[in-house]
Amino acid sequence: MGFRVGPYKNATTLSFGLNNHTNASFNVELDYQYRFSYSKKWKLGMEVGYQQAKFSVGRGYITNNTDAVDFEGDPFIFKYAAKKYDETWSINQLNIPLTIEYSSLGTTAFYFRTGIQYSVQLRNKVDLQYNNLQTSGYFPQWDVELTEPQFAGFGLFDPLQSSQDIKLDNRWAVVGEIGVKQKLLFNQKLYRGMYFDIGLNDQSKNIPKTESNVLNYNAEPGNALNVVSVFQTKTTVNSVMRTYSVGIKLRYVL
Repeated sequence: MGFRVGPYKNATTLSFGLNNHTNASFNVELDYQYRFSYSKKWKLGMEVGYQQAKFSVGRGYITNNTDAVDFEGDPFIFKYAAKKYDETWSINQLNIPLTIEYSSLGTTAFYFRTGIQYSVQLRNKVDLQYNNLQTSGYFPQWDVELTEPQFAGFGLFDPLQSSQDIKLDNRWAVVGEIGVKQKLLFNQKLYRGMYFDIGLNDQSKNIPKTESNVLNYNAEPGNALNVVSVFQTKTTVNSVMRTYSVGIKLRYVL
């Protein structure tokens, strides 16, 4: 039985100048391992583990102007500016790593494990939030800029929040551990070490890219602001979701 904890983070560049946050987005995993020993120092292992993780992206100030059409079919320029924008991803996945382990001999010994991991996505949720968001609509044909009403999508929104479930691709990763193992009574062992988990594929590759902006105008009274993830936008260079994690790993082996 194993347990690990450490920060989880996206590792690639993002559209709209968004940054990969380094805040306390931690992941926790519990796993069960089966190992096959073919010598005193070398072992093959296969695990099944459940993992919960969070990571976030965003930026401190975001603004944009886009062409839009209102409820009556009149074209206008939709403007918005927010003091802060964040999106936080909650990941639930089943990890299945296949690893090879080397360890020295003795009551207290050095060990190193590495291998490839396949992660089946169970549920993925994203929470989107704008702080101090100001929107308006400029109608150049009349030289008028509307800053209200809110039901039409114009005004101050603090905060503006939205959540949705989004299906991600299953994940491939290179994984490894390095540390010390200690023999206990009745041939039980305690492993203590550091781990790394480096994603190889873009998990957002097959997310439908339906919008050109993270905040879009929707000509529907009461539902005028359409908030989407940066990974749902279609831009010149699309955002990529390739995550990694490093941290502490503890394992108890019977």
